[in-house]
Amino acid sequence: MWWTIRFLIALFYFHNAYALKKQFCGPTDNECLTKSIKEHVYKKFVRGIDGVESSDPLYIMDKIEINRANFKYILYKPILSGMSKCNFMKLRLAHDEVSTVTYDLECPNLTIRSGYEVKGTIDRIQGEGKDFCEIAFDIYNVNISGKYERIKGNDGKLHFHLLTHALELDQNAISTVKYRNLYTHPTDMGDYFGQLLEKQTRDIVMTTFLNKYVSNLKDFQRIVPIEEKHFRYVL
Repeated sequence: MWWTIRFLIALFYFHNAYALKKQFCGPTDNECLTKSIKEHVYKKFVRGIDGVESSDPLYIMDKIEINRANFKYILYKPILSGMSKCNFMKLRLAHDEVSTVTYDLECPNLTIRSGYEVKGTIDRIQGEGKDFCEIAFDIYNVNISGKYERIKGNDGKLHFHLLTHALELDQNAISTVKYRNLYTHPTDMGDYFGQLLEKQTRDIVMTTFLNKYVSNLKDFQRIVPIEEKHFRYVL
């Protein structure tokens, strides 16, 4: 009896799976577009495919160097991890005089790990150090907007091509920082100095990482056609 019930249930799901039809999202059906990326595409993109680097973690192979009048700060080969845990919130396409796109993520637990070097003064505190650092964000919101076009690829299919992009950086994200061997004067101000340092350099650091993310996204768009991204299954 039990095996008969299990067989009937399995048969029901098997039948419905094959009864589903693939339906392409309309170009302005933003609810469908968002759901399709969230359910079918985002994890695949972040993992990486042939010709597209993984976006978790994101690597900066050289360094990020920031020179200000009052301090010099370098991150050596920094790594950002956690993009695979982001919640895909919105994909919105608009077709007015120009075609525009808005792309939103909510990312819990983004973490930067890097070698670092700093020397200078912030808020009348002198700081100097060279070792390893870790910067973690509880929640970081990502907004990417820009202009796009649809082009025919070498495969004869339509592809999404991002022409320009702009980043809206999260100034309100709460961070925790750890800088090993960071010395300050007055002494015992390393945690405070590190927080100020992160706040004053966040835009440059996150812009570097997110531009790398967009570069990977462009590679993905070049390889994967629209018909494999913007769709849903219906009965």
